[in-house]
Amino acid sequence: MTTPTDKPVFPYPRTCPYAPPEAYTRFREEGGLHKVDQWNGEQAWLATSYADVRAVLGDAESFSSDITMDGFPLSHAGQREHESNALMRKDDPEHAHDRRILTREFSVKRVEALRDRVREITDELIDDLLVRGKDGPVDLVEHFAHQIPARIICEMMGLSDADRVAFAEHILITTDYAASGEKKRQAHGEMNEMFDRVIAEKRADRKDDIVSRLVHEHLDTGDIDLDTAKTILLVLFAGGQDTTANMIGLSVQALLEFPEQIEQLHKDPAGSVEELLRFLTVNQGEPRRVVAQDAEVGGCPVKKGEGIIASLNAANFDSTVFDRDNSPAGDLDLTRAARNHVAFGFGGHQCLGQNLARVELQVALPQLFERIPGLRLARPVAPDDYRTTAVIYGLEHLYVTW
Repeated sequence: MTTPTDKPVFPYPRTCPYAPPEAYTRFREEGGLHKVDQWNGEQAWLATSYADVRAVLGDAESFSSDITMDGFPLSHAGQREHESNALMRKDDPEHAHDRRILTREFSVKRVEALRDRVREITDELIDDLLVRGKDGPVDLVEHFAHQIPARIICEMMGLSDADRVAFAEHILITTDYAASGEKKRQAHGEMNEMFDRVIAEKRADRKDDIVSRLVHEHLDTGDIDLDTAKTILLVLFAGGQDTTANMIGLSVQALLEFPEQIEQLHKDPAGSVEELLRFLTVNQGEPRRVVAQDAEVGGCPVKKGEGIIASLNAANFDSTVFDRDNSPAGDLDLTRAARNHVAFGFGGHQCLGQNLARVELQVALPQLFERIPGLRLARPVAPDDYRTTAVIYGLEHLYVTW
């Protein structure tokens, strides 16, 4: 256990585009929890081993998600104001109540029914890439990776193309640790106005979409209030777009760097996606908890009111869990049985949209490499191309050609 006095602010930067920051690996190998500095000068405990991360996320009584509690490790100023009604910032029974509203929307059956639509959108975007590629390199992040999940979640929510573009721009600001408080407030304010308009439209003209059901079955019945409804919509769009978009971009980069893995991707898309989720683990700033009652994690005592952060990417590189013969956890191996990864978190707050994310990745990645077998990087990926200051790690740009 260490208590550093002069450390980078969490989350630390990756020195390899795929592996966790070197300090996290050292923390995990040393064992126990470690203190990390935050943006506001405060410190929080960091859990880095697979066992410790699961212990924290699996014990909701000892480790609270309630952002309103003193000691919760905030990631930026104004976070309590904007996220106090968010699903991931509540404990049961409030969390369980809000989660039940959305569970059916992301069931395996409902998401599997979208597989053909995901394939249609993927093919449309690949057609567009092939046209754009005639004039030179194409930014795969802008024209492919961001488009697939954004279009799918907006169709599910019943949002227009104009709203999709506007929301995506705002989400990039609100999930960037480096964005100023003023920019974040402005983005939240504009999204709030947009959600007011969307809710009014769905109230007047009900459709077969998530927002309509939320409004008519939960908001207008008094099951939830307006602030909660709008926060649910924000979390839905952010979760449905940002994470998968960055997974697609990084996955393509990794597969171009390790092209011998592409054959296995075609043989077993489902298993390959699990290993990519483990290996890349794009969530670099969450989950966050506050100690609700004195406890112990990995032999380290923690006190009520202390903040604690679970490093999912460090846990997913834990050699005691993911090493296999001739394939250490630090290697990408699409034949690895990696379904027990924690890329979607663990416990009662595990990602609601994980079934959708899996389908999108299972369709988009094999389809891309099948239809453009000569896909290659148009230029090396530069350090500035990475989203190093965002909650969700990924690529700003990935220029490809064929």
